[in-house]
Amino acid sequence: MRVSVKLHGILRDYRPAGMKGDVMALDFDSGATVLGAIERIGIPRKVIHAAFLNDEQVGLDAALKDGDFLRLFPPVVGGSAPRLPAQRGSG
Repeated sequence: MRVSVKLHGILRDYRPAGMKGDVMALDFDSGATVLGAIERIGIPRKVIHAAFLNDEQVGLDAALKDGDFLRLFPPVVGGSAPRLPAQRGSG
């Protein structure tokens, strides 16, 4: 079966050498899972924050089916709120 896999954020660093774009097509035997896809790509489990299978969040034990679209996301950290201008006191 063939599954399309999109890597987001820093997970793009795990794309196979020479691969262009964010989506790869991978062939699996029946019974494959999201975790199996992660291991096949060579991504450490600890850097996976979320997995979406056909736009629905799933666990790593979710079964893959032919034609599925799997998106993998790393943990998201950082950023800051916009700074507000200092308020002048009345006085």
